[in-house]
Amino acid sequence: MSDARTRAEAQTGAPVISMAGVMVAARTIETGEQMDASMLKRVEWPENIIPEGTLSEPDALPEKAYSRGLIIEGEPVNVSKLDMSGATLTLAGSIKPGMRAVSIVVRSDTGVSGFVLPGDRVDVNEFIPREGRGSSYARGDEDMRISGDLIARPVLKNVSVLAVDQTFEPNLEGAMPSNTVTLEVTPEGALALGAASQRGALGLALIGRDEEAELVVATRKEVKKPAVVRTAVRRRSPSTTQVRVINGNQETEVSAPVSPGHPPKKVTD
Repeated sequence: MSDARTRAEAQTGAPVISMAGVMVAARTIETGEQMDASMLKRVEWPENIIPEGTLSEPDALPEKAYSRGLIIEGEPVNVSKLDMSGATLTLAGSIKPGMRAVSIVVRSDTGVSGFVLPGDRVDVNEFIPREGRGSSYARGDEDMRISGDLIARPVLKNVSVLAVDQTFEPNLEGAMPSNTVTLEVTPEGALALGAASQRGALGLALIGRDEEAELVVATRKEVKKPAVVRTAVRRRSPSTTQVRVINGNQETEVSAPVSPGHPPKKVTD
């Protein structure tokens, strides 16, 4: 083989590039899509640029394989982009019947958003500014707390995390710093989250994996601002009034005292 290559290089004056067959996507393959041999085709690629782990034969594709990420048409199919367990699914495909996926923005200083992973369960709390200062306990709502100028209370309890930013593969290891978390909630919970996100900041409380809990939608009691007491202003009745005095063909106006409850009188001479 080396002699033939040497002779070919001598004849052409350029090095001969060794080619090898690789499997590429015959069409764009979406994330989470189950793959089969019909989605692939074999093409020749230069050996020196073929990524390690690239499939070279149709039979190399596992019987049950899902796309771990988007594979565009013509892209070499690498084992690193294959999921043999089916754990990587599209977000819509991972939502249970009757549930909804809602994305929220959480503040890093109001929870453990940086340590929440897909598959975890969390409580969602809201933090609302309030006017005035109050005690550390809010009457009428056992779960509500007031500290200084801030009200803290739960919105949803024990909800599943579907995705963190744009990653929705469960059972990942390690923290994923993020401020956008997608949760699986009921339709009522979706409305509660939407309203809470408009009122103030949201934070997460991570639930231990061994803890048993039920999904709870917190009953929302509106935070009422202190009522403004307005003091009625009593208007004093005028103490004098202008009276027209007609004397023959002459008419003049004079000021006269007014007694409460008696209307002005017209005096005629």
